Amino acid sequence: MIINVSRSDYCSDASDGNMMLNMKLYRVLSKTDCMACDGGYNLFVKKFEELCIEKSPGNILNDDNFVYPIRKEVGINLTKTESHFNDVFGGFRSGIENQFSFYNLQFKVACLLKNINKFVEKFDVIQQPHHKL
Repeated sequence: MIINVSRSDYCSDASDGNMMLNMKLYRVLSKTDCMACDGGYNLFVKKFEELCIEKSPGNILNDDNFVYPIRKEVGINLTKTESHFNDVFGGFRSGIENQFSFYNLQFKVACLLKNINKFVEKFDVIQQPHHKL
């Protein structure tokens, strides 16, 4: 079952980190989940972890629940391994983000229909002819 789809905000209205905090992911992430983020989010991970402790004390998340690109330090180049990790990770993330940005409304409708289907099955709702396309 699909448990969370965040609303989309325009980049000019909210930063990545603030959007992450506003999604209230502490309600849906568990300590066994891992969230892939872009480079801007890692600045908000500690704040998110603190928010989890405050809002969901039984569900403690830490740095192991997040993966993001390796940040370059001023005056220090990334190693070949670090650069390769960033390239592969960036490609992975971009592919996923492109699909969601293009199909955002369709995805939300599909999630809604899937959840309705699960509800009908779980609670034995009788399907009437006008319910079907």
